Amino acid sequence: MSEGAISEGGSMQRNYGNRSFRRAAVILDALARAQEHIGAPLSLTRLTEETGLAKSTVHRLLRALQDVGLVSGDGDGQYVLGRGLVRLGRLARGAHRDLDAIGDALARLAALTGDTSFYTERSGTIAVCLMREDGNGPFRNNVLAVGDRHPLGIGGGSLAILAALPPAEAARITEENLRAYGDDTEAGAILRSERYARALHEARSTGRAVNPGLVVDESWAVGVAVPPPGRTSASEGAEPVPDDEREAWGALSVASIRSRLQEPRLSQITAALRKEAAALAERARSAS
Repeated sequence: MSEGAISEGGSMQRNYGNRSFRRAAVILDALARAQEHIGAPLSLTRLTEETGLAKSTVHRLLRALQDVGLVSGDGDGQYVLGRGLVRLGRLARGAHRDLDAIGDALARLAALTGDTSFYTERSGTIAVCLMREDGNGPFRNNVLAVGDRHPLGIGGGSLAILAALPPAEAARITEENLRAYGDDTEAGAILRSERYARALHEARSTGRAVNPGLVVDESWAVGVAVPPPGRTSASEGAEPVPDDEREAWGALSVASIRSRLQEPRLSQITAALRKEAAALAERARSAS
């Protein structure tokens, strides 16, 4: 066998490995979407349909993912994300130095307001709740938990992120989510509602996003985007940010019942959110 043949064989092996990795990622994403949207495991047949991969390929990769704890299966042939991903998530969380500062910011907001504070981050067209802190007030918000994922725009922090993006990018994200969530789904109905459109318009105008009970009628929230390093948070009366510079990598928010998020308290909480968001952005800038 010539050196050229050996080299070609090695290249084929590398390509095969790359394909296997990508296919495994597709399977994990399908399981994650199933957990997010329907809260149920998937069978081998359903995974084959969702991924478009051959049944034998899905079966082989499921066995490999189970071996390393990234997928769990029961005796009835149903599969869910494995506990190994929890461990990896904890390690990834510890690798991000900003999370300690974010946790401190949430603790201050919860102590100041007595309500529940959240940190939300964008992941493609989705917003993910990464952290929360409960205050010692009379009400605790149980609508949003750590790890919950929603289409960008749904929720106080999520809406703040979407409003801070360039309009063209925000429109693209919204179009993708409208295709993914029909009007017969709760998320799809919210994204198509006039109340949502008004909330998004107001968020762009004021630099703060108010969720007026779009998900649960009595559950309100106010959110402020955390800008990228080197920028400051939007503030009322500030000079508008050019469209091509509007972006955000996360958001801080406070949630409570409707009566606790009215003026003048709403503006007081907004000011606290802006202060913490600006401090996080400055910290990130100094560390970069």
